[in-house]
Amino acid sequence: MACDILRPLSNPTTCLISACLCDFNLRKHRQKRFSGKDEDLFKAIHGCIPAMKVLITGGAGFIGSHLAKYLKREGYNVTVFDSFERSMEDANSLLEGIAVEKLDLRKNLRNLVKHAKESVIVHAAAYTSAEESIGRPLEYLENNVASTVNLLKATSKIAEKIIYLSSAAVYGNPKRLPIDEAHELNPINPYGASKLSAEYWIKAYGNLHGIDYTILRLFNVYGKGQRGEYAGVISKFIERARRREPLIIYGDGFQTRDFVYIEDVVKAVKLAVEASNLEEKIYNIGSGKPTTINQLAEIVMEALDAHEKPIHMPERSGDIRHSQADISKAMKHLGYKPEIDLTEGIKRITISN
Repeated sequence: MACDILRPLSNPTTCLISACLCDFNLRKHRQKRFSGKDEDLFKAIHGCIPAMKVLITGGAGFIGSHLAKYLKREGYNVTVFDSFERSMEDANSLLEGIAVEKLDLRKNLRNLVKHAKESVIVHAAAYTSAEESIGRPLEYLENNVASTVNLLKATSKIAEKIIYLSSAAVYGNPKRLPIDEAHELNPINPYGASKLSAEYWIKAYGNLHGIDYTILRLFNVYGKGQRGEYAGVISKFIERARRREPLIIYGDGFQTRDFVYIEDVVKAVKLAVEASNLEEKIYNIGSGKPTTINQLAEIVMEALDAHEKPIHMPERSGDIRHSQADISKAMKHLGYKPEIDLTEGIKRITISN
């Protein structure tokens, strides 16, 4: 039986019967927005439709684990793959109720391949430290680029779509602000170079095999649970402020970053999961607002009632000076709209931890 998802919505009885019986792939229509009675009806028949499969590489990491929990709550069939080499300390409890498989993307991907047919793959696995990458460039090449190629080779002919979580590091030091997606790509450290290289491999496989893909260039993501050696500056500031130790600022502190809360990021990924065959393939995901490191220090200190004066250390090599995302394209094409400002985001972290 043929089923036109748009036509039957005007006839509730026909739609309910045909939606449950037809052989149409309704999963691709979940991103459509309905209203009124049509929306109520769509929710009613939703149980007839198999949950969309989403595979998350690096799903035991900071971004990946938040994404897995969020998509699971939203009704997706989520499977996490991770080597657990740099996973969250409490990854097992964070991912309770979610299918998890230990997997090294640099090796045999047989266990992932068996899940990949008609799935959306969110590729979040990566080494993420710009500073570390300077001293260990070959490891970043292997973990961020070769593993991506291995994943594409194994799944690009059978997966429905791949969403790659890239980084604003591909831009390097910007020539204009805010940074739009057409900005010159000029990474200044091996980490940024590895993320850009992986982008090109994804584009190549998209051209070669026709797999649908979306690349999300994430700016400075922060949120609950981000800690440890590879955490961002916000987590490190909070840890020191809690210990009543002075915050350490590299350089004069007037360098800017675009901080985006993890909840806004996972919602952006969900929008990309639900969209299909977008004409635009690359999107910036940030807050759209610049914050100096000095301003960040003040916000953290006020949130934790810390009064120790920050210590300024020499600038670190490989760090960019300024960063601010132009998010207009993501807002237009994905419907992305960040909701958590920096002060509120830091408040949520300090209260929950």
